[in-house]
Amino acid sequence: MALGMEEFTIDDTDYYYQNERSIHPAYHFQMSARDAARFGLLYLQGGTWQGEQLISEAWVDESTAPISDSGGYIPGTYYGYMWWVFPVGYGAERSYDRIGEHAMYAALGAYGQVIMVIPDLQLVFVHRVDSYSGHNVDFYDWMGLLDKILVAGPSDLSQSTLNRTVPFLGRCPVGYGLKDER
Repeated sequence: MALGMEEFTIDDTDYYYQNERSIHPAYHFQMSARDAARFGLLYLQGGTWQGEQLISEAWVDESTAPISDSGGYIPGTYYGYMWWVFPVGYGAERSYDRIGEHAMYAALGAYGQVIMVIPDLQLVFVHRVDSYSGHNVDFYDWMGLLDKILVAGPSDLSQSTLNRTVPFLGRCPVGYGLKDER
């Protein structure tokens, strides 16, 4: 695959039909944290990967823009094309320390699976859950974890010495930015 996905295969996907809810099936898939980070990074970089435009930048911008109000499903958010959009100021009622400082967009999956992109910090946050075992992490729990990570880092991660290239092999230390440089 063009992104260098290491664990993801088409066998990890499945259509899920809920005819009582929608005529459109959900498309479930399993992805490792490393491969999810690659996908988030592709969007963070405007659809470019290793100098090649894989997705048009216009599509990245349009799909991550607020198209409709979330209807209270996640209060204070919007929905783009398969991306949840969190505006600056989001979460003020929950007393987050840093979350509301940044516009963000996220792919949210079942059980607390998350790919959160924070463009002004050049940051991709991935949260994986062992969903095979039936584990679930509440939205506000992982959002609280992200807030604590942002608090623990420098006040301006995008200009920080922590924002450097980290190899995709192994674990990415908390607060480090991933960049597409190998």
